[in-house]
Amino acid sequence: MFIGALTLAVVANLSSFDGADAWLLRKNYLSAEFVEVDAGGLDVDLLEPALKAARPTFLGLGLELDAARHPDSPRVLLRSGEAFPETLKPALEKLGFQFIDRSSFSFFGRRYDRENDALVATFEDPSRPGLPVTIWYANSPNSLAAYVTAFNPEMRPGFASFRHGELELSGGLDVDGTLQTTLLLDRRRAWSERFESDRRLDLVGFSCRVPMMFEVVRATDYLDILIRARRATLLWADATGAAAEAPVAAIGEMNVIVHGHVEAMQTLLDVSALSAVNPVTRTVHALLAPGIPHDGGAAVAESTARRFLGSPAEEWLAVGAGVSAAGTWWGRTLDEQVAKLVAAGVVPALEVLTSPRQVEFISPHVMDPLRGYLFAHLADKHGYGFLRDLWQGRIALDIEAERSDWLLALHVPVPVDRESQQIGALGTWRAGAIVVPGPVGYGSRAMETSVANLKVFGASAVSLRATYFHETPEALVPGRLHHSDVPGLASDLELASAAAAARKAGLRVGIELHVLSSASGGYLADLSLPSEATCRQFFADYEPALVHGALIADLLGADLFSCGNGLSNTTMPSALESINTIKAEGWTHLIRLARQLFAGESIYTAGSQYELEGLLFADELHVYSMEFFPRLDLGPNGVALGREHKPDSTFFTQRLQGNLLRAANFAEERGKPLFLGSVGFSSARDGWRQTDWPRGVAAPELQMELYRSFRQAVLRVEDKLPGRLVGLMLWNWSSYPAAGGLADAGFTPQGKDALEWLDELLLNPHLE
Repeated sequence: MFIGALTLAVVANLSSFDGADAWLLRKNYLSAEFVEVDAGGLDVDLLEPALKAARPTFLGLGLELDAARHPDSPRVLLRSGEAFPETLKPALEKLGFQFIDRSSFSFFGRRYDRENDALVATFEDPSRPGLPVTIWYANSPNSLAAYVTAFNPEMRPGFASFRHGELELSGGLDVDGTLQTTLLLDRRRAWSERFESDRRLDLVGFSCRVPMMFEVVRATDYLDILIRARRATLLWADATGAAAEAPVAAIGEMNVIVHGHVEAMQTLLDVSALSAVNPVTRTVHALLAPGIPHDGGAAVAESTARRFLGSPAEEWLAVGAGVSAAGTWWGRTLDEQVAKLVAAGVVPALEVLTSPRQVEFISPHVMDPLRGYLFAHLADKHGYGFLRDLWQGRIALDIEAERSDWLLALHVPVPVDRESQQIGALGTWRAGAIVVPGPVGYGSRAMETSVANLKVFGASAVSLRATYFHETPEALVPGRLHHSDVPGLASDLELASAAAAARKAGLRVGIELHVLSSASGGYLADLSLPSEATCRQFFADYEPALVHGALIADLLGADLFSCGNGLSNTTMPSALESINTIKAEGWTHLIRLARQLFAGESIYTAGSQYELEGLLFADELHVYSMEFFPRLDLGPNGVALGREHKPDSTFFTQRLQGNLLRAANFAEERGKPLFLGSVGFSSARDGWRQTDWPRGVAAPELQMELYRSFRQAVLRVEDKLPGRLVGLMLWNWSSYPAAGGLADAGFTPQGKDALEWLDELLLNPHLE
């Protein structure tokens, strides 16, 4: 569920900027304690409730509606019916914004004259160098308050304009506010085409728009769910009980727009969520995509409560009301999801669940189901009147008085032991490729074509990457995860779309967790861990990412989850035995935690043979997994072969066989299956010298030769150690079907000679 989707987050997703200046704005924002809100001459009584509702999104920073108290803080300027200060005039001119009169403005040559049209933009504050300023302008104060209720803070240059409450234009700005027209995304035509072709369905107070080719039965089934969610909400929200019997009279007709594909929803809304609510028009946007769970009516339930009772005194109540009415979380029953969290021991304290400030990252797959469960618990314990009083701020939740009963309520039936549920993802031969987002991402329709092509060439599985990163401690509270500006990063919903596409093609799905140290892409474990304290900090920082990754893998129905890969600084022995103990215990805890949260097979993928042989927690693993990119250019004495050396297939086969056999023998001695979590060869002329990095001009025929030699090596290892090798995943395959080609020196075999060899390469060697 995602309420308040039309937020400043759209600016973050689409902006492009000069790294040093823009990152300075961001760093300075995150270093502040407060955000100053300048409301001009607007009615404070109108804006204060809206700002209170927005406060939880501000990353722990305070919001101060007082221009005099924090002059050195980042600020947000809210305006409606009046121009911005003269100090901002140069930046606004560069942006292309013009104030026309009290009911209209122009931007990008377009006139915005509806009451609920608006613009938001972020750039460097001319009055406060080094700090971002965000401006919000709407044509009416009431519309502005609605936008503010739903907005997130932004700290890097970007903009978005809204027509009738829906996102129309968005893109990047230079730090000084200059419009980057090359990055502009215009949704006007897409909205027009959508509305011209829509079909309309009306059912008991709901007016529903669906795409022309959408299955009507799916839409009507979902409308039945919305009716139940609306009724469940009105039962507790209305003291008289009359509203549940006459909902249209109580809250009016509700408009619902159904989106049939993740890509369609992103194109129109720039939202990756199961549902979204337009904060101005209150239109509900719902995703009903094949193979992806819907929100269970959570968005309609929350919107119903807001319509009937206004904004809640605490924002957690809105999430709780929605999830509680749905009774599900991403297709799982609420009882099932909560029982899993309880069994794994990842339930936050009651004060954390109800706090408007979340200092450290906790997965929404933990927080939101528990908030829904808490909402239902309070209804059972205290009755509906108590919920209404909480919502409207007449009473506050007494945390200490509620704690013991809440802990008892969490004693829900524990599911079947998670480890006994491990379904043997690597019990049979598993072969395919690691799919990476290309010019189009995991959530695109092109992804469906790409994985279907992979299936044609003999794959039985795909691996998808869930990537997160930590920023440096001085820029951010340690442990917080971020979801922007990491190449190849995908949202949970995009991962869900990719997994659905793979299952539709008949492929099994694995999820790989990658945690980076920064947006620049370094692995978290590349940081030095010289002391017990830094080593413990690594595991403390890594655990929230693992919990989130394991939960989304489980919700997506994956059967394999890699808890990490190539983190050798944290997995191998160091000089201090005390640090080695921390490493062994840390990874043992993480692996066991993943098995509590994820029903499939949990593995760790070593980055090399050397790391595999040094794993301090090897006994905890059911399967040995490693990346296989051996250097092939080393002679018997370990010296790199000169340029005059011209290798042939026999040379490649011998080298690959020797490296692969060593790994297989290591696994054999310890009675473990061996899985090659990542193996591949580039199409570069000198790629054979260091196989994990393309070198030289494109030479697609060499890639095919290397794959042939690798296949021969696999067959020879199978002869010596039958069944020891249980699968391999090629690095890599693009989500973009037209990727690769003969001029590409990269790893994907798409559009290259090696494609002819793929079905044989991926075939179970035991069958030959």
